[in-house]
Amino acid sequence: MAKTYGPLIWLQLGSMPIVIVSSADAAREIMKTHDIIFSNRPFTSVLDRIFYGSKDVVFSPYGEHWRKMKSICVLHLLSSKQVQLYRQVREDETAQIIRKIQEANGSVVNMTDLLVTLTNNLIARVASGKTYGFQHTVHRIANATTRFFVGNYFPSFTWMDRLSGLLREADEIFKESDDLFEGVIEEHVNKKVFGIKGHDLVDILLEIQKDKSTGFELERYMIKAIILVTFI
Repeated sequence: MAKTYGPLIWLQLGSMPIVIVSSADAAREIMKTHDIIFSNRPFTSVLDRIFYGSKDVVFSPYGEHWRKMKSICVLHLLSSKQVQLYRQVREDETAQIIRKIQEANGSVVNMTDLLVTLTNNLIARVASGKTYGFQHTVHRIANATTRFFVGNYFPSFTWMDRLSGLLREADEIFKESDDLFEGVIEEHVNKKVFGIKGHDLVDILLEIQKDKSTGFELERYMIKAIILVTFI
């Protein structure tokens, strides 16, 4: 198509305009020169429902709120210092995977399952202090975000998504994940009661929430949104 119509192709998918870029020069103009104009992700009803009204750092519209959320993630959660602090966690989880391979005694090992388990356990321990059962919820969210929602392209036909049960399913997934992360936060607020040890990402977010000098009010649902994005 690019040979016939050129490096920029405009498509209209329902009410959603799509621009296809197929040259390095055009991509540079969009991604570097005019990146702010094209920085927002497309709005979708399922993402807005699951990710707290798109108030997380990934799907939030470009603006002051996004800049504050990004600053929190970059400076407090993903800095090189924080990464080094969790070196022991990485070594522990990797050692467990190696032991499982050794215990197989030469029999067939499903490396995909082991690596998924390793990734999930690493993120869970770094983010929340222990290996919570997040896999089921993450899997449901991943499946929901890849489904075709008619209303995203034809807003006047959103009733079809409601009729098919897709919007109800998105609301159920949100309720499941929100309850899960609410429990995680409660455990960290009452660490002594629940026996939570160490200092993880949830603790850091709760400290930022208490710090009034930042000039940014990190609300509880924003903390849950950051934790959710961390896993996704």
